[in-house]
This record gives sequence, C-alpha cells and structure tokens, in this order.
Amino acid sequence: MRLLRLDLLAYGPFTDHTLPLDEGQFGLHLVFGPNEAGKSSALRALRCLFYGIPVQCADAFVHPYPQLRIGAVLQDEEGETLHVIRRKAMRDTLRGEDDAAVVDPAQLSRWLGGIDETQFRLRFGIDHQELVRGGDDLVHGGGELGQALFAAGAGLSDLGGVQTQLAEDAEKLFQARGSLPRINKTLAELDAARKLRKESLLRAAEWTERMKQLREWQQEKAAVDARLAQTRIQRQRWERVRQTLPLAAKRQRLKEELDAIGDVPRLPDDFPDKRREAQTALDQAKRTLQESAATLSRIDGALKSLTVSDAVLGSAPLIQQLNQGLGAYQKAAKDRPRLVGQRDKAEEEALALLREVGRDMSLDQASTLQLSRAQRTRLRDLIAACQPLQTKLAVAAERLRDLSRGQEDCQAQLRHLEPPPSVDDLRRAVNRAQRVCELEQRCRQVAAELDRLQSQTAIDLQRLGLWSGPLESLETLPLPASETVDRFQAELAEADAELRNMAREQDNLQAGVLDLDGQIERLRLSQDALTEDDLTTARQRREAGWRLVQAAWLGAPSGDPSGGPAGDPAEQAFLAEFQPAEDLAQAYALSVERADGAADRLRRESARVAEKAQLMAERRKTADRLAALTAQLAARQQQRETLLDAWRQSWHAAGIEPLPPREMRAWLQRHAALAGQAADIRTRRAELAQMEARIAAQRSEVQQELLKIGEQAEAGDESLADLLDRSEGIANRLDERREECKQAARQLERLERQRPTAEQDEAAARQQWAAWRQDWAAAVAALGLPPEASPAIAQEVTAAIDNLLAKRKEVDQLRERVDGIDADAAAFDQRVGQICQHVGLDPAGLPTEQAVVELAARLTQTQEARTRQQGLVEQRDREEKRHQEAASQIDAMNAILALLCQEAGAATPKELPAIEQCWQTWAERERQLRDAEDHLLNLTLGGSLEDLLSEASQVDAAELDARLPQLAAEEKELDAQREQLTGQIAAHQQILRQMDGGDRAAEAEEQLQSLLARVRTDADEYIRLRLASVLLKRAIERYREKNQGPVLDRASSAFAALTRGSFRGLRADYDERGHPVLVGVRPDGRTALGVSALSEGTRDQLYLALRIASLEHYLQNNPPLPFIIDDVLIQFDDARAAAALQVLADLSERTQVIFFTHHEHLLDVARQHVAAEKLFVHRLDHAGDGPGATLLGQN
Repeated sequence: MRLLRLDLLAYGPFTDHTLPLDEGQFGLHLVFGPNEAGKSSALRALRCLFYGIPVQCADAFVHPYPQLRIGAVLQDEEGETLHVIRRKAMRDTLRGEDDAAVVDPAQLSRWLGGIDETQFRLRFGIDHQELVRGGDDLVHGGGELGQALFAAGAGLSDLGGVQTQLAEDAEKLFQARGSLPRINKTLAELDAARKLRKESLLRAAEWTERMKQLREWQQEKAAVDARLAQTRIQRQRWERVRQTLPLAAKRQRLKEELDAIGDVPRLPDDFPDKRREAQTALDQAKRTLQESAATLSRIDGALKSLTVSDAVLGSAPLIQQLNQGLGAYQKAAKDRPRLVGQRDKAEEEALALLREVGRDMSLDQASTLQLSRAQRTRLRDLIAACQPLQTKLAVAAERLRDLSRGQEDCQAQLRHLEPPPSVDDLRRAVNRAQRVCELEQRCRQVAAELDRLQSQTAIDLQRLGLWSGPLESLETLPLPASETVDRFQAELAEADAELRNMAREQDNLQAGVLDLDGQIERLRLSQDALTEDDLTTARQRREAGWRLVQAAWLGAPSGDPSGGPAGDPAEQAFLAEFQPAEDLAQAYALSVERADGAADRLRRESARVAEKAQLMAERRKTADRLAALTAQLAARQQQRETLLDAWRQSWHAAGIEPLPPREMRAWLQRHAALAGQAADIRTRRAELAQMEARIAAQRSEVQQELLKIGEQAEAGDESLADLLDRSEGIANRLDERREECKQAARQLERLERQRPTAEQDEAAARQQWAAWRQDWAAAVAALGLPPEASPAIAQEVTAAIDNLLAKRKEVDQLRERVDGIDADAAAFDQRVGQICQHVGLDPAGLPTEQAVVELAARLTQTQEARTRQQGLVEQRDREEKRHQEAASQIDAMNAILALLCQEAGAATPKELPAIEQCWQTWAERERQLRDAEDHLLNLTLGGSLEDLLSEASQVDAAELDARLPQLAAEEKELDAQREQLTGQIAAHQQILRQMDGGDRAAEAEEQLQSLLARVRTDADEYIRLRLASVLLKRAIERYREKNQGPVLDRASSAFAALTRGSFRGLRADYDERGHPVLVGVRPDGRTALGVSALSEGTRDQLYLALRIASLEHYLQNNPPLPFIIDDVLIQFDDARAAAALQVLADLSERTQVIFFTHHEHLLDVARQHVAAEKLFVHRLDHAGDGPGATLLGQN
C-alpha cells in the first residue's frame, strides 16, 4: 500500500491543505517544514488517519473537535485506490470521499495488512530519539546478536531495558537466597504467624503457672537489687579509703620536706633562662673581642705587602685590544705563505689557458678577448635556433612525403569498396521491437511465477484440510463471515470462561463444606459443644418425665408415688433413657439434672456453642449454594452444547466439520489467501498470453526487414532478444562498410587540401636555414673561427675565454690579500712598541707575540692586586665594627648579671646557680603538695578533708587489701544474678503477652490467611514475569536463527554505505562467554570493533542499518506500507547524511519512504546525491503549529 495523497482538510494549523505523494513508483518523499510550519501536526495526522483521532487531541487549536478532518487516497499493489476521510467522533469515524458514506474500518485494516497501531509505530516509523535509544540499547546489550536483530525487526529501541525491567521486577518479588524481596519477606512473616498461632493455643493452666513463676522471679530480683546496692556502696567506700592512704602519706612527706628547705628567695619562673642567656652572651662577646683584634692585625700586614702600578692600569684598554688582536695577527702570519703559493699557481693556470685559446699575448692583455654582451647574446641565440631549424626542415620534407603516400592509399581503397544497402527500415523495426523486448524476460518471469504459484497453490490447497475439491470451487464456497466466526468465538470463550469460573466456584464450595465439616468434627472430638437444640431437647425430656410423674402420682395407690403401672411403654422408655434409675422418681431427677447441666454448660461454653452454631449455619448455607451452583453449571453446559450445534450448522452448507472458532479463523485466512492466489493465477495467465502475442508480432516484422536486405530471416530457435542482437549486428556491419567508404573519400579530400600548405612550409624552412648560416659566419668570426665551425666548437672556445678571465681575476684578488697582510702586521708591531715604552717594559729582543703576552700578564697581576687591596680594606672596616660591638656587649651583660645578683641576694654571679636549684626544689614540692590535696578533696564526696584523713587513719591497710576483692566478687555475682533474673522476667512477660486475650488465636489465623493470599498473588505475578522473560529470550533466539543470514547481509552492506567505507560491513562473532555478538569490520577485513567501541554517531548508523535491513526482509513476504521518518539525520554530517539518503532512496524502490525534516540543507544534499526519478521534495509553508509531538505520537 502507498499514499497517493494526504489531505489535511481541517487538522492542526491546516485548512484544505493537500500533500501529493503519487510521483514515482514509491519514491523518497522529503517533506520540509520550518519551525511552526505544522510538521509535527502532519506527522500526527498520519497516525490519526490510519487508527483514529484520540479522545484528547492536541491538534484542535484551530478547528474544534467536530470539524477535524483528515483525508487520503491509498493505492494497493494491484492499482486499486481507496479514498477515505477520518473525522473526530464517537463512532463511524471513517467516511468515504463524500464525507457521508461510512467505510468499514475492517476494509482499511485489510489495506494496512492487519498491522495494528503499535506495530505500525514500531516497525514503520522512526525518529531521532528512537534512533539514539536504539544505538544506546546496542551498547547496553553488549552487541548481543539476537537481541540486536530482534530489536531492529520489532522496532523496539529499548529491548535491553525491557529485559532488565522484567528481571528486576522478578527479583523484587523473590530471590532464592534473599530476605528483602516481597515473597521472601511474606514467607518469613508466614512462618512467624504460624508459630504465633500455635503458641496462642496454650492452656489456661500454663498461663497461671507462668504467672506464678513470674511473681517469684520478680520478688527474687527485688531482693538481689537491694543486696547489690548495699554491696556496691560498701565496696566504693573501701575503694575510696584505699586511694586515700597513699595520698595522705605523700602529703605528710611533702610538708616535712618543705619545712626542711626553709625560707628561699621567691624568683620569677624565667629567672634561670635570663641568667643563662646573659652569661652565654658575655662569654661569646669576650671571644669575639679577642678574635677581631687578631684579624685586624693580620689585615694590616697584608695591605702593606701589596704593590699596584697606575701606568699599567691606565693602559688597560690598549693592552686588552692588543691581546684581542693577537690571534688575528698570528693567523695572518700563518696564512701568508699559503696565499702566496695560491697566487703563483693561479698565474701559471691563467697563462696555460691563454696558450689554449691560441693567442700570443701577456696575462694583462687577456682582457681584450672578452666578448660584449650583445655578441654573447647573438651567439647564444644562433646556437639555440640551430637545432629547431634543422628539425623544422626535416619535418616539412617528411610531411610532404607522407601526404603523397596517403593520397595513393586512399585512391586504392576507394577502388576496392562497394556501397552497401540501406538499413534504416531494419533499424526502425528493431527499435519498435526493443520496446517489447523487455516483455520477453517478463514473460519468462511470469511463466516461472505462474508455475511456482500453481505448484504452491496445489500444495496449499492440499494443506488446507477440512475440504477437498478443485481450486475454482474453493472461491464459491458458502462460508460464514469473519464477523460470524468472531461472534461464535466470543460467545464460546464467554461460555467457557463462565463454566471455568463456575467449576472453580464449585470446587471452592466443596472445599468449604469439607473444611466446615472438619471444624465441626474437631469441636465434637475436643468436647461436643451443646447447641440451643440440645438444651431444648433436654428440657422437653424433663417435661415429659414430669408428665409421667404427674400421671403416676394421680393414678398411683396412696402412699406409692414411685410410678404408675409397670407396663406403661412411655414410662419404660423414659426409665431406659435415664439409667441406672430404678424408678420413675429417680429417672425424673436425672432428667432434671441433665436439663440443668445442659443449661449450665450452654452458659459456660457460650463461645464454643456460638462457634458450633455458626459453623453449622455456614455449612447449611454453603451446601445450598453448592446445590444451586451445580444446577446452574448443568444448564450452562447445555447452553454451550446448543451454541456448538449452531456453530457446526453455520459450516454445514460448505460440507465442513468445523474446528473451534480460533482455528477456523486461521483456516478462513488460509482460504482467503488461496482464493487470492486463484485470482492471481487467472491474471498472470491472461498477462502471459497478451505478452506472447506482442512478442510474436514484433518478431515477424523484424524477420521481414532482414529478408529485404538479403539476410537470413531465422537462425535456429532464437529468442526475440537474440534476433534483435543479430539484426543489430547486421545493421552495424553494413553501417561500418558505408562509413568506411565515406571515411576514405573524406580522407583523400583532406590530403589534397593539405598538400599545397605542406609544399609552402618546406620552402620556408629552407629559406630560414640559409639566413641562419649567413648570420653564424659573422658571429664566429669574433672568436677567430671559420664559418663552418659547429655550435659545439664555438661553445667550447667561449667557455675557455670565460675561464681565462675568471682565473686572471683570481690572481688580482690574491695579490691584494698578501699586500694587506703585510701592512696590518707593520701597524700592529708599531702599537706594541709604543705601549711597552709607556708601562716601562723594554721591547728590545722580544718578539711581538711575546711582548703582547707579557703586557697582558702584567695587567692581570696589577688588576688582581687592586682587587685584593679593596677587599682587605672592606674586611678591616667590618672587623673594626665587630670589635666595637663586642666591647659594648660585654658592658651590657655585666650590668644584667649585676641586677640578677641583686634580685637573688647573691654577692657574685657564680652564686646564682645554687640559689636557682634551691628555689626550683621548693617550687616542685609545693606543686606536688597541692596536687595531693586536690586528689584528696575529690575523694571526700562533699565532706571535709580532715574527716577523710581521720577515717583513713583508722583503717588497717592489710584488712583493706583482703576485703576489697571479696566485695568485688560478691558484687559481680549479684550483678550476674540480677541480669539472669531480668532476662527470665522479660521472656516470661513476652510469653504471657502472647498468651493474653481470647481473640489472639483468631487474629493469628486471620493474619495467616491474609499472608497466604498475598503469597499466592505475588507468586502468580512472579511466575508471569519469569515466564515472560523466558519466552522473550526464546523468541529472540528463534528470530536470530531464522533471520540472521539475510538480515545481517543486508545490514552489513547498508552499514558500509552509511559509514562511507569507514567500515567494510558487519559480521557475527562470539564474546568471551561464547554468545553470538555483532561486530563492525574495518576496511582491512581483519580489524573488528565491538558495539561498545563505536562512536555515538556510528552506533546510530548501525541501528538505522539494522532497521532498514529488517524492514526489507519483512517486505519480501508482506505487502508494503509507508515508512515514516522524522528527522533522524540531526547528528549526521553532510557526507553521512548523503549516504543515508541514498540508502533510503534504495529502500524506496520497495516501499514508500516519507521523510519529515526542518533542516533545509538536507534538500540540497538530497538533490546532489539522490537520483531525480526517486526523490520528491514537498514543503509545508503553513505557519502556526500546535503543541510539539514526536513521530506518530510516540513520547
């Protein structure tokens, strides 16, 4: 099916807007709409057209609900068209072209191939969000092959998420070794509830016994608590005394030591530090004073021994210049012999060159041989023109000879060729036949398809079952309509469901009766509970006995009230009932006792009586419901049999014994397919006959034309294509002969036109050669060469003259360098002599180099002496300052020590350390005494220190050490007893709380039943989730096994195209667990990348390739439907977008592709890379779109 036109009559922002989609076979339709142009509304309109406008529609912002209209023209594979209009209403929403006639939705469903809305959205639609989700799902699934193929085939972009969600939901319900899942927790609660119910059924005697035990333990615990408190107080008192004894002894000892020390001066805490710092500073200052005096004496001696020359220092720049130039002076002296040798050798070589050019003159006269620039240019031009002129002359002569030979060959060829007959009529016949030549291949295809279709139809007819007969009769069978089948299926399903429910309810009622009987029997076995009926019976028997007593008393002899006549049957029965009574009076007394006992028991056991009465009432009620339900079940079964008879009767006219409606629906579908195949066979037979007639007519026309030109009409059993190929070859051969004649005549004419020009070119070349030889003779005369000298000889002579002149120039340069070296050496010697005289150095007898070295050495020594002198002066200044500072420091420290002596009462600083030691000892003892008294005060617990010391003085230390362990052991034992009693009491209280209350067992039973119901519900849900997960995995694996080959091959080629050769394709591989996975293969054929190693864009392209391949595989066996795409190329660059559009264009050869986009540059990309016959561009120019949407309404 394809869309020929989409009419947005009144939808979203559109009013009477038409989108034509009928161009091409199917075509790639690129629908461009800028923002706010209504692209999203157009996408939603497609979904609403096929499957109805939803109750809440987001596109009614211009047109109200009753006016919403979407129209379309559809075309099936046979060319039949369907014009529909979809409107917003509660019923009859699909109308015909006039918007009045109601169209059956089943008809549109058949045009859609039975595809529902969800399948259409998943398989025939894709947008950018789904593309990204699909690529991400490939990564999350680890590239698992079956999952990737199944997800692409089903259009599920989040298949991995579905599988994960199923597993997570199942694990939330139950885990084999878990405790947190819901079923696990409920099972634990169920065990606890069963235990609680069991424990709640204990006897009252046990409760009383446990209560007595609890009171005894509580009394025992109170006594233990009292003893424990008393023991703990006593132990703490003895412990405080034990801590007091050593502290009191220490306090007494410290007070005695302080009294022994006596009075000492109170010094500050930092007094020792000040004294040590002052003494250290004093000692250091004295050492510094001695060291500085010795250093000053040594510096003065060193200054006296230094000598500095002012003349040498004043000439320092000149001496440094001489020293720097000494290297150049020495190098020039070393180079001079070599330069002299080079000069002499160059003069000899120049004279040899002069002799070589044959001139008898001196080297100074050689400059006369130099050519002028004009002469050199002229000579160079003549040498360059020589070879081209010679070549030109040779070529002109050779061309003239070739023209002569060509004329002779053409004249000979024309004499041997004959004009062939015309083939125009033959070519026209062939052209007409070629228009139907393709029918021959189509004819063979139709014949093969017809044979295959007939064979397949025969097989399908045999497999149909339930009916036998010819194919032609199959189409006219009086079969019930599909609606009838649906009705019977619904009614039978409803009847079966009702029967199952009734049977289930019957089982439940029967189980309820059995359960009630069991409960009544348990009450009877425990002690049969009385009922009101039992009490009434007992009272009735008592009244009956009283009547017998009255009768006996009124009718008995006087003084014998024991009974009436011995033979009274009623009395005998009464006596037998109340044995071992010996007479009526005793029997009556027993009946009164039984009636009173029944009344008393009924009052005592009112709860058990009420329970039994309730159980019996429920049992009667349940039994009544069971009987009524059994009757209803039988009636409903009879109705089902009647319905089955009607179902069989609806097939009786066709002579078919039907299967159940579900299976017969499939049978009807196979029947409809066979009927369609029968119609297809008739159509293909007629098409085959028509094509064979056209082929025969064209074959006859071509054969007649062959006979006209003298060729054989038939060549064995050849096809029309072979006949046309042979005819085309004959026509080409005759045309080639005619063309050869024309070519020979044209060639002869051309050669005759070219001959005069060739003769002129040959004469001009000879004239140019003669002029060149004349100019050459004049040019070589300046070199002293004859006119016949070749250009090579002239070039050699010119080069020799150039070498001679260059060598003469080299001799002049070497002479100048030697003369310059001599002048520089004389000037350097003169400057050295002048500086030596100035500084008092006698240069006589010293070479210049040695004199310069001596001057440099004297300068260095003088500079070093000056630097040493300056350093010593600076050092002396520093030492002098240090000497003065040390003297000042000594005076200051002596003053500080004097003050410290005065503070400590010492006569000299040497007495200070002993005074400091005495003071520190006294301060330490005083601190220890305060610490001991502080500890003792902490032990008084609010009392006085004197009371604590008095108490401690009265205690024997030996007795204290023996008593404390005993008290600690006694306290520990009592504490253990208390903890044990506390645990026992808490456990008993918990048991008693559980035993307390008459309704606890009932509540436990109610909780137990509630937990059982919850477990059953959760177990059903867990089974459903696990079963869904297993079935999904099996479906994925079956899909992979069935479709791996064809889908993977097509996806591989599409992936290679989408990535523009970055990948060769795809292949199946295995991961480390042995599971089949999908990998991309690089162009080298060896490198393979898993899905997780691909970039985000490449993963999107992989998912798109899988979707396209799956869709093409689906279309092989199913009718086409439009493939709707919403801007999936957002993240593609232009190159890969072009590749994707080409792949979609290839897909459009098999089904209609409608691509919505708001990126205008994609239009240019598509026009550049997609064939014009496949690409069709549409624009949505309406402004004002409604709320945003995703493809086909998918959020």
